[in-house]
Amino acid sequence: MCLDYKKEGNFRDINVGVISLIGVGALIAYIRNTQQFFWIVLLGGVVLLLLYIIYVPVFSRKWRAKKIAGEKGSYNVRLQNDKIKYGDKNESIEMTGKNTEVYISEKLYVLRVNREIFTIPKRIMKEKEEQELERILRETGSKIVHIMIERGEKL
Repeated sequence: MCLDYKKEGNFRDINVGVISLIGVGALIAYIRNTQQFFWIVLLGGVVLLLLYIIYVPVFSRKWRAKKIAGEKGSYNVRLQNDKIKYGDKNESIEMTGKNTEVYISEKLYVLRVNREIFTIPKRIMKEKEEQELERILRETGSKIVHIMIERGEKL
């Protein structure tokens, strides 16, 4: 899940467009002078780069989702004063105001630290733990967004 999917999509589209123009230029240069093998090698590299830009993010997200689903959707997360430790290997990420965004809804917390996303259901936390979590997030200067979901009237 990418919370900046619109921004990511725009950057990807710009990159694909620029690289495609380079590829078209290489193809035209090769057609004009078929003796220069360099153009066809460059064109092959451009095609591989385009495939990488388009498909690798999709497959890496699917792979990570399958990995979490294989673990029955559960993972260990430990919050300390300025770090989050997660996973079996106790990997850690430092939380700062610049790299941490928190989305709080009625039923869960969504923490986005750098490129990692953690969802913590409120039902598994005691009230004291929720208060401690919110204190840590405020002290690190995290951007906190409260989400209210309301049902609109049917037309």
